[in-house]
Amino acid sequence: MAHIYVKAGGTATGSGGVYSSQKTGSWSTAFNNTSEYYNAIWDIIGSYPTPQYNMQPGDIIYVSHLHYLNISVSGAGVSNAYMPSSSKLLSVNDSNITSLLEGAWENRDCYWTIPGFSGCYIYGITWMAYEQLYLMSANPFTIWDTCTLSNNLVLGGDNNSTRCYGYNIFKNCKFDNYAILLNSGNAVFINCIFTLLSGSYGYIFRLYNDNYSNDWGVDVHLVGCDFSNCNRPLYSAWVSTTNDIPWNYSNVVIDRCNFHPLPTRAVGFTSTASVTFQDSADTVTYSSHNLPNGSIVSFSSISSTTGISINTNYYTRDTTSNTFKLSLTYDGSVINLVNNGSGTLRISKVTYSSHNILNGSIVSFASITTTTGISINTNYYTRDSSTDFFRLSSTLGGPAITLVNNGTGTIKLTPPVRKAEFSKITNGSMIESAGVSLCETSDVYHYYEGYKYGNICADLEVYRDGGAKINGTTPYSLKLYAKNTISVEGSFINKAKFVKFKLAEFIADFTEFVEFTVEILQPNSSLTLKKSEVWIELFYPDATSSKSNKVTSKEYILSNTLGTAYPFSYESWQGLTGPVKQSITVSTNVVGKEGLCIVWLYCNVPSRFFYICPKYHLKKVT
Repeated sequence: MAHIYVKAGGTATGSGGVYSSQKTGSWSTAFNNTSEYYNAIWDIIGSYPTPQYNMQPGDIIYVSHLHYLNISVSGAGVSNAYMPSSSKLLSVNDSNITSLLEGAWENRDCYWTIPGFSGCYIYGITWMAYEQLYLMSANPFTIWDTCTLSNNLVLGGDNNSTRCYGYNIFKNCKFDNYAILLNSGNAVFINCIFTLLSGSYGYIFRLYNDNYSNDWGVDVHLVGCDFSNCNRPLYSAWVSTTNDIPWNYSNVVIDRCNFHPLPTRAVGFTSTASVTFQDSADTVTYSSHNLPNGSIVSFSSISSTTGISINTNYYTRDTTSNTFKLSLTYDGSVINLVNNGSGTLRISKVTYSSHNILNGSIVSFASITTTTGISINTNYYTRDSSTDFFRLSSTLGGPAITLVNNGTGTIKLTPPVRKAEFSKITNGSMIESAGVSLCETSDVYHYYEGYKYGNICADLEVYRDGGAKINGTTPYSLKLYAKNTISVEGSFINKAKFVKFKLAEFIADFTEFVEFTVEILQPNSSLTLKKSEVWIELFYPDATSSKSNKVTSKEYILSNTLGTAYPFSYESWQGLTGPVKQSITVSTNVVGKEGLCIVWLYCNVPSRFFYICPKYHLKKVT
């Protein structure tokens, strides 16, 4: 293992700054003259010009924390860098070069700067680049600790044919960037601070993919990070998107992060709308109404048509773009309309173009003009959410509030759900991506996982009695929301796209048969969940081999309408009135051994949300 030393002003060439043992003391006592150390980090890791010394795996570069060097490169070109696996690049205290101290600063003034590091450790270095700094690495991860990275940072890359992954873990780092561009690989950010400079990019994280046809996948985990100085949405909607997570993200986890306060957005309030009634088809015509099946509606006036009455609640069913039918109960029989006619529908909707707010989100309004029935600075729950509007309720899953008079206002977004786990958010905040607005207010806990076809977050308001608790005190549940992009591919329902997430991971004894049960909950009047729509898979160790056994609750059928519903549960829950309670159970069918068990939960029902108690039942059965 070689020990290599760098400080601005050094004049070493060849192997003049390389030693077989580590230096001690201060920089001034360890070196007699400048010829004993190199001038630039780039002298060692750069491929152009030819490096002074060819590093080997395990070598360590020590850079004085007083190192400050700007390397001017004529013309806009590309500068490649390389460090072998297991090597280290460390900023050390100039007064005691055996101790770490951040501060070493180096800039390569060229268009593209490309460090190719795999399985390396970098501490305390400030990296600058004139235009873009590409971080390309393969497994194992390269760890960046207490570093500062500036200008446009690109994780991974490609040249339309070759994939270059970016596997990086950033700990306690600072990012002074125009944007962080994501191409391929995995990135974990732990306790990092982000300060975005002004520039052409309007997002903190932006997709970067030269080969748009490849769905490569970028995993991003943000843990304990501070975005309070970044007045921008977190993710861009550039390239193709699938609701809230762009198409080449495969996993986004946001945990204990602080965000910039959310600005208000202009909205409109629509109290009523004119409709017509058709006798022959028993339909109500309302152009581009966007009402989903199961919406509750009423009429303030009805002319000519009979079979329905004013000021009476009805449920919508058989909705199309411009029409719907009526029923007295959720998913009940169609009401027979007699005579064509017209009327006034109490629509009571909030109009907000491309809002991406989920049902069950909490919203409030900073201003309201003309419209009555709601108040400013009061929390409401969203329901009947569609692309450009939603309705309001005073309680989660409750009836829609009647708005009086059309009007305008400004909305303040608060959490879609109250998220649990870990640290408090200290100020108002927002995460906005292509299809999700995720926000926080003070004294709200924060946890969120986003996937291509849905997301999961923890909810403090809905929970099972005797269920999971945060730190043994605060009860919570997990809320799963499946996006409307889930769809059946092919003739069999088991080929559908689905949300998949890890529900549990634990060590247990499987030398006897074991039964695993998880409790789930839906709002009042929800359709029962079937074994073909939501299911769990349990993997446990085989008794004689290193492989695992699998059992599943899934039912393989041609159509969900033919599926078997899960049994009702008698467990007690808080937070919803008259909810639909069910339980999912699987039992092992082959004897195993003691070891790690993993449980996955799946959902292939579009636009459905439900609650899961993360405290499961596990018992031995005979």
